[in-house]
Amino acid sequence: ITLTAISSIPVSLYRFQYNDGSGWQNLTTTTAWGWGTINPLVFNNITSVTDFRVKVKEYNGCNASIWSSLINVPVNIILTPLISHN
Repeated sequence: ITLTAISSIPVSLYRFQYNDGSGWQNLTTTTAWGWGTINPLVFNNITSVTDFRVKVKEYNGCNASIWSSLINVPVNIILTPLISHN
């Protein structure tokens, strides 16, 4: 999945997080406190239902935004029957 933060003002720091049921984990780790400059951000290998959220911040030290609305990514597991032929 590709996560893209879009802000109404120019920002240069992003803090993406995910929660797969084990608590919120930072996806962004390029600076202290989980802030980074990568946007959009790619998250691979989703194997269970996962929530995502993001905060944005101006680089010059202004306050960070509140967390975005949650983005829920469901996972559909498709079991295919074995194929046998003669």
